[in-house]
Amino acid sequence: MNKFGCLLLALLAAGCQPSAKFSTDLTPPKVDATLEEVYPESIGNEVRLLSRLSLGEGLYGTQAEYGAVAQIQVIQTGNQEILEKFRQSYLRPILDKFSQKISIEKNGRFQIEASGENGARLVTWSNPPWVFVVQANSEAHLAEVVEKFAFIKYKE
Repeated sequence: MNKFGCLLLALLAAGCQPSAKFSTDLTPPKVDATLEEVYPESIGNEVRLLSRLSLGEGLYGTQAEYGAVAQIQVIQTGNQEILEKFRQSYLRPILDKFSQKISIEKNGRFQIEASGENGARLVTWSNPPWVFVVQANSEAHLAEVVEKFAFIKYKE
């Protein structure tokens, strides 16, 4: 087991839950917001490429891709049942690609931070009925997303 795994087990054994380093309970997008208003124009000198996601009944999603450096997805779910199905069918396979994960659930919301090979980072969270997924190829690009994306901030 690596040092991170041991630390996480020690925290849990001591009755402490890991705390997230991000504030994600910010005001979600307005229903009438344009995609240009929601997504940053660029990350890592890569201009956004906007598209709609095909996710199934009860889900509406869009994404911005920034070349190979970052991707941001914003998904609106219809209700808690649809949200749970989405987590299992869509988020779980993405998260399985990351080796280290911290998951926090509180008051019907979740936040998951993950890191993987070559510095890849992922943060996903719910702010019902919204779900956000941010993937970046490095800590620096994740920091740029956090700086420019209005729905996540570093905790002070």
